[in-house]
Amino acid sequence: MGKWVYNAVFTNPIGRWVTNLGFKKKRTSKTDLTRSFAFVDHFVTHNYLKIDGGQKNPMRLAHLTIPVDSIYGENTFGAVRISQKIWQEVWPHARTLELKGAGHLPIQEATADLAGIVFSQP
Repeated sequence: MGKWVYNAVFTNPIGRWVTNLGFKKKRTSKTDLTRSFAFVDHFVTHNYLKIDGGQKNPMRLAHLTIPVDSIYGENTFGAVRISQKIWQEVWPHARTLELKGAGHLPIQEATADLAGIVFSQP
């Protein structure tokens, strides 16, 4: 995402409020998608997003045979669903799990369900 868009959306309280309101279907009523951006180093965060979004060849990680759980919320963004499919191709052995009722932040919205998955024995 461009720096201008990042700044408009994440660096100021009005942009964060509008964004959070606009994406209310991607979160539960108790979750604020943008609150944490009030407390981050925006230079670092923006550059992380650029690096993460710039990954052109995820298949370069296909040789990793580690156990992988890929977990997402039922009401997350379409881009996350697309990413799930890509990572399933990279790691066909991975478990892909959708958390019912959760939005984009299952760590906040479905904490107990997520912990049950992370700390369960495969």
